[in-house]
Amino acid sequence: MKKNIKLAGIFAASALTLAFSGCSNDSQEQNALFRYNELNAKASLLSENRYSGIMQDFGTNTYYPVDFTFSPESLFQMDNKVYSKDIAKFAACISADAYDTTSLYLNFKSSPASASDNVTIYKSLGFADAEQFRFASSDFSEDINDISNFVLSHKNIKTDTKEYELIIAAIQGTNSSIEQWTSNFDIGADSSEYTSKTGFHPEWTDKNYHKGFYVASSRVNEKINDYVATKISPSAEKIILITGHSRGAAIANILGAIYEKSPEFKSFTYTFATPNTTVASDAADYKTIFNIVNKDDVVRAIPQENLGFSKNGKTLLVSISQNDSLSKKWYYLCSLERETITGFYESSGAEKESTIEALELVAENRSAVYTISSDKNDRYCKTSKNKSELEALKIKIDSSELSQFANLSIKESTETPGSFELSGFFCPQFYFNAVCSMITNPGNISILEGITSKKYLSSAEKLITAVVTDGIVKSHCTASYYLLADNLSL
Repeated sequence: MKKNIKLAGIFAASALTLAFSGCSNDSQEQNALFRYNELNAKASLLSENRYSGIMQDFGTNTYYPVDFTFSPESLFQMDNKVYSKDIAKFAACISADAYDTTSLYLNFKSSPASASDNVTIYKSLGFADAEQFRFASSDFSEDINDISNFVLSHKNIKTDTKEYELIIAAIQGTNSSIEQWTSNFDIGADSSEYTSKTGFHPEWTDKNYHKGFYVASSRVNEKINDYVATKISPSAEKIILITGHSRGAAIANILGAIYEKSPEFKSFTYTFATPNTTVASDAADYKTIFNIVNKDDVVRAIPQENLGFSKNGKTLLVSISQNDSLSKKWYYLCSLERETITGFYESSGAEKESTIEALELVAENRSAVYTISSDKNDRYCKTSKNKSELEALKIKIDSSELSQFANLSIKESTETPGSFELSGFFCPQFYFNAVCSMITNPGNISILEGITSKKYLSSAEKLITAVVTDGIVKSHCTASYYLLADNLSL
């Protein structure tokens, strides 16, 4: 029990880091703007369609130089089944800029995009009707956690013989809300164990997909359809570029499969830090989806492969920590802030098999995630001499999305005379939701203290170590994925 409290304490101290919530650093912003102005002064030296600037990430307190060549017109002639480094670098930039905590400064004379305005960059690139969409739980009567933020824009291009419309969909990764964190771990199962606890999910029409990601992608797709119907020239040939980072990558990965099959679109999909999304046996057959993934990043392994999950399309997987050249390049990429970066690239530990194995211990199959057993490893027990403390904890659990995944009650302790215990049995989803609850509100750490079995502590320890060493921030951050986009090829 003491070990569990210690782990939970470390996790609480690191929770906000994992959640990628942060604020602006004045000195850092001044440095970034200085570098932006310096690069802007050299803009005349750049070739047509080449852009250079600074990406500033307030959430992880990093900023780094970016440089890419992007010609919207070139996508009409390009083979969408062939990986393009130019598209990858551009996509890495706009998938990062989709976050509310980032700013992309490019060599434009007009105002750059800002943390509170995720659409300016598209206007500067000549796109029209750039619009950010923000779903809220109140927008839906069911599956209220499966929400997302994203940006849509388009560019109409006419030649002597044809008219084209290029649509860009950039999906934002997880924000700090409990809804999106809970959705990330709501993999779903085509089983009575799942539906009896969570109800009916009318928008989850393809059970091969991770439920939370799929419902979110369906909702994004509805907005894309509306956008196309109202903003896009009906006579034009339609091309769509879909991208996202982390949760946004998962949603983009599913949308990429939808649009590859659509006869109305030529699609390009580039995703970064992509979680697993599907259990379909033909997932790897998609030809227009490219997933850029850092092997050091634990996010890429969730949901676990032992549950049958993988990603649509082609995955470019490499470890920065195990590649001396990439490790050095990461250091130089972040050299603008050497006073806060040690220069030592730290992995989250996901390149080690023990980390993945620990995660796989949590559940043996998809249905088991939602099955409450009487196994001693799935027993919950928090003991206290203060009964009111346990009553308050039970109220907290019962008022959250945790209660349906456990059978807990308060009684006198048989092991500790004079004490009471909140005890019973739970399923793995209880553990996942408790972690989400604590990440978004460290005050909910007390919920985790009743989970004591090695089955869960093993994976918790690996995740906590990743956060404490700062590895998950470095291995998962947008800087690492821009680095990979700039250095990987097929």
